[in-house]
Amino acid sequence: MYTLVCPASPRLRLLAITLLVLATASACDRPPTGSTTQPAARTLVVGTEPTFPPFEARGEKGDFVGFDIDLVRAIGAKAGFNVQFKDLGFDALIPALNAGQIDVIASAMSITDERKNAVDFSDPYVEAGLVIAVRQNEQGVRNAETLVGKTLAVQQGSTGAEAADKLKAAGKVKEIKYFQTVPLAMMELTKGGADAVINDRPTAENYVASNPNQVRVLPEPVQSDSYGLAIKKGNADLLAKINTALKELKAEGFLKQLEDKHFAGKTVAGTSAEAPKGFSGHMVAVLPDLVKGAGIAVLVVLIAEVMGTVLGLGLALMRLSGSGVLSVVAAVYVDLIRGTPMLVQILFVYFGVPSLISSLTGSPFNPDPIIAGTLALGFNSAAYVSEIYRATLGSIDRGQNEAACALGLSPVQRFRYVIFPQAFRIAIPPLGNEFVTLLKDTSLLSVIAVMEIVKAGQLYMSRTYAVFPTYLAIALVYVILTLAITNILRVVERRMKLPT
Repeated sequence: MYTLVCPASPRLRLLAITLLVLATASACDRPPTGSTTQPAARTLVVGTEPTFPPFEARGEKGDFVGFDIDLVRAIGAKAGFNVQFKDLGFDALIPALNAGQIDVIASAMSITDERKNAVDFSDPYVEAGLVIAVRQNEQGVRNAETLVGKTLAVQQGSTGAEAADKLKAAGKVKEIKYFQTVPLAMMELTKGGADAVINDRPTAENYVASNPNQVRVLPEPVQSDSYGLAIKKGNADLLAKINTALKELKAEGFLKQLEDKHFAGKTVAGTSAEAPKGFSGHMVAVLPDLVKGAGIAVLVVLIAEVMGTVLGLGLALMRLSGSGVLSVVAAVYVDLIRGTPMLVQILFVYFGVPSLISSLTGSPFNPDPIIAGTLALGFNSAAYVSEIYRATLGSIDRGQNEAACALGLSPVQRFRYVIFPQAFRIAIPPLGNEFVTLLKDTSLLSVIAVMEIVKAGQLYMSRTYAVFPTYLAIALVYVILTLAITNILRVVERRMKLPT
């Protein structure tokens, strides 16, 4: 392979470095919301996973609703705090709390000795207890002792999962299947992939109320369980204020009012009292949420693709510059990105980097999930785009570069007017494939609560438990988007063909 520069010409190396700087600067010109503007002194950022009715869910308007939501708002009013909710996956809540991204966890979190090692808990506000849910026609499972040889489905990171782990260690269950949300675990139960689900009683009863002909809850509990609000260790002042407000609310009978409002199989306030009937009804009802999610996904991909294209071109030029140092740096970057899963990169950018910055500076660093997700996708795309450009630039006949050099064109002029236009035409099809791949990869951003297509569908499922029609609708939205992008790229290819 040859380089794109004539002897003793360092300008293209400078161009490569400039492109890298511009790509990084353009991606970072809008600072994360938490990096420059911290929440007001009397504002609590509360982390919650809104897929756990009746405690937390998203209402029809996308607002946070449920027992925990009402409780935290009342505590905020008592203690003199404003409250701001942040949507996070359940297993990401404690890392976010310890990284300073949130101040409080309000997500039906059970108080356990293991969790006490990581966070401080408020006084208990609900006595929940773990129960076993089985299919309506299941006769072989009557209590925890009759789970021998059975398969359990649980929500990962929950106390139900901990109880299931103990049962398996004792040889009482055959297999445990871990799911991100309770609706998915329940779906595994109803379709026959699991024999039972272990979960908190209020949530299990809420599911039974929506699906009375499919699932029932066994009367004998697995273990007692209490919920508390989680606060970062060492924040004694905040913990005291929350406990004081909680005691006052209990004395006033407010918690009893919340139980009457949200428990006993009632629909979470703010969601539909009656879910759409039938398969097609769910398909239609979820579409508005999916369309909004598609808009966010497309916006993220467009920005990430621009960033990836500029940064990727810079990396490709570094590989072809003739500089051993630049080539090695670019090669290491590409190998690191291609050697790690996209999900790990997203979590690293959103949780790992802020945690490191917080530990170094002593101040919370709270990036916006959309910005963090866009950066992660952009950095990932750059590695693959750089290889596309490296291959296409290297495919241009060497004589073209030599002829341009003989005509007295500078390295930048040769690249701009001779080499790059031809390489770009060749690169359009693989760049289009990379764009489509990146669009589908936005589904991974649901783990950091970006309201893209999959996350929007998951929130709908948490309200209706309509798993199959929701996922089918999600798939159709992705198919429509990819077909539209593919057709647009075909038009671009036809218009940019070299004249014959």
